[in-house]
Amino acid sequence: MIKNIEKVLAKYWGYEGFLPLQRQAMECITRGKDSIVVLPTGGGKSLCFQAPAVAMPGLAVVVSPLISLMKDQVDALAECGVAAARIDSSLSAEEQNSVISRILNQTLRLLYISKSGQYNVLNVTESGWHILRGKQIPRLLEPAQRPAKASKIARDSWEGVNRGLFEALRRLRSKISGQKKVPAYIIFGDRVLREMARRRPSTFDGLLEIKGVGEKKRQQYGKAVLATIKDYCRVNSLEMDV
Repeated sequence: MIKNIEKVLAKYWGYEGFLPLQRQAMECITRGKDSIVVLPTGGGKSLCFQAPAVAMPGLAVVVSPLISLMKDQVDALAECGVAAARIDSSLSAEEQNSVISRILNQTLRLLYISKSGQYNVLNVTESGWHILRGKQIPRLLEPAQRPAKASKIARDSWEGVNRGLFEALRRLRSKISGQKKVPAYIIFGDRVLREMARRRPSTFDGLLEIKGVGEKKRQQYGKAVLATIKDYCRVNSLEMDV
């Protein structure tokens, strides 16, 4: 199974080997053993369960308390070509039904859901687990038709964002993550890229005003980010420092 995981790492993430402790963590999953994995930021914690989920049969359910992190990871997986989705309170009913259809059609490899407790909750019943494992076929009822209501989170997060620039920044992030061999969301999350595409900073100081950048990331990626923003704004006659 480890050989299959190595092939998956190369195919979807472009990695030729494991980071420290990743192999041991993945072996625990393939053997059905519980494990607690503690790694530093950028140590590849998420890959410890993502790669085995792609290599092994069935659907992997990931429980997380952070909706923003779930979204970043699902977006990053989609960029790599991995079938992943999430269900949380920021999705509209139509979007949630679309994810459920993918579950029933068994086209997903990873499903992210919110944990129980003080956060948004999705409880999976015993019947639900039978459906997820393909042991039971659900009986679906036709829901009452009503206009889809856009999520306030989704609506606010895209207001004023230049989507063309956002996609240009996503391509830059993908290039950097490939060079550094780390997941894309480690470089910048989508929320940070949206804010860059909204405010379009022209200076390092302006870039630092965006939450999620910080001095270290400014030093590492600031020059490339500003160059991408300036080139896009110049070609498309866009105002900067909005």
